[in-house]
Amino acid sequence: MARTRSPRTPAVRFPGRSRDLISLGFVKRIAVEGSSIEVEITPDSINAEKVATMEREVHGLLREAHFETIAIHTEPP
Repeated sequence: MARTRSPRTPAVRFPGRSRDLISLGFVKRIAVEGSSIEVEITPDSINAEKVATMEREVHGLLREAHFETIAIHTEPP
């Protein structure tokens, strides 16, 4: 069964890839408590520039979603 995404649900794509972080399996854990969110991401790349771009985009998306405290943990492959 294919997963579908609402047209209003934004997705962050890993730089240089056509798929988003969730469909690539990079998002390992999300924890939400009130206005705080913690996300664990394990990309399959060690390219620091691409990983930093991904982290900035995820942070921006979560800020737009009105989270006040955002923690993004990136684990190397």
